[in-house]
Amino acid sequence: MTKNKKVIVSIILYALFSITFFILHVIGLSGRSVWESWAQLAVISGMAFSFGFASYYILTSGEIQKKLYSIGAITLVFFILLFFFMPHPGYILNDLNIYSFHAKIFTQYHQNPYIVKPLEFATDNDYHFVEMWKNQNYNYGPLWLAISSLPSLVTKNISIVLGLYKYMALLFYIGIAYFLYLLRDRDAKKMFLFAINPIVLYWGVMGAHNDLAMIFFAICSLYFLKKEKAYRAFIFLGLAILIKYIAVLLAPILFAHIYKRYKFQNLLYLVVVFFATIIVAYAPFHIGFNSILGNATLILPKLGGPLFTGVYASVHKGLEMNDTIFLQIKNIFFVLFALGYGIIIIKNWKRVSEYKNISNIFVSVLIWFYLCAYWFQAWYLIWIIPFLWMRDPLKHAIFASALIWYGLSFYFLSYVYSSAFGLVVALLLFLPIFFFFTYINKSCFFKKKSV
Repeated sequence: MTKNKKVIVSIILYALFSITFFILHVIGLSGRSVWESWAQLAVISGMAFSFGFASYYILTSGEIQKKLYSIGAITLVFFILLFFFMPHPGYILNDLNIYSFHAKIFTQYHQNPYIVKPLEFATDNDYHFVEMWKNQNYNYGPLWLAISSLPSLVTKNISIVLGLYKYMALLFYIGIAYFLYLLRDRDAKKMFLFAINPIVLYWGVMGAHNDLAMIFFAICSLYFLKKEKAYRAFIFLGLAILIKYIAVLLAPILFAHIYKRYKFQNLLYLVVVFFATIIVAYAPFHIGFNSILGNATLILPKLGGPLFTGVYASVHKGLEMNDTIFLQIKNIFFVLFALGYGIIIIKNWKRVSEYKNISNIFVSVLIWFYLCAYWFQAWYLIWIIPFLWMRDPLKHAIFASALIWYGLSFYFLSYVYSSAFGLVVALLLFLPIFFFFTYINKSCFFKKKSV
């Protein structure tokens, strides 16, 4: 069998498993019973492994023939439409309803969502759509508040608003794919593999999470940095942070890159531009540091990263919530993450001056964050997909498959189907993924031995 035929067969298998995944959502299998969970996991496993095979065969297939471009375009449109029209599970609808209701507080009630809570508008007609986080302030950046408010300015129909969120997510998804195409030296293979990745399609396009918006601005930042337009790069990084604060993890890496390549005076100007972008956007909503905490302290320890959750469960002898123990361990892990971040920067201090190393260093930081996080959701893996690229096609395919399996099964195992087995698997599966990544990227964590 030729490599082109292997590519086609693996893509067909991936498509069949994806269609089955779509059908499971249509008939409403939520994973709340044992057999439903096993059905979901079987399909997810098929999607992950078939995507891995497709990745390997695509990356090793040599130069793309012209006739394959049209086939690839049709395939891409098929996967986009399949996931775009996939029915929303309840846990995703709740997030979209939260976006919508906070936007309504801002646009219709003219209140500051960083101060007031949905609970204070219990008489509103749309309040019953909000199932969780009713007693929480807004915990995203002001730019996302502005973007998510646009649909509510167009219509008051909640169904149309949620549909518009999906169209906005689709636009950000297309934007990311386009800039990745430019960043990866117009490599259609790499762009295609990002675009059909089920983590991006399921949690991003179908789920319409704001992570796609954040990543779009972060990718734009790297694009302008590659073009040596540092001021634009840091403005777009500031915009990414104004969507979701976690994008700040990229800032020290870019600052280190600029410091190594340019004069200190230029770095100082960039710092001013960077913070001015953030302060100007956030100032109208600011009422003190507590206004950006959101739901940072009221979370479930079983949805943390594997290291954090494992330590919490060991200390507390279980996963029931204990505020005192949780906050103490959270502070310890915050320091632990900061130390690990510093070590990664120090180990890569010489490499950070080269633009080609920035993505890999950032991936290392994200992997460490996933391990230590006291709050983790499966769609956070969207952050890593655009930056993740390994020179060895086999290693890349294996790592991509593992992330897909973890990213799609995490919710069913640890949250919906919260048995001891599901929780242990969801927590521990990420550890071998971490060690595998560390092994194939030893230069990011350990010094090379001199010969």
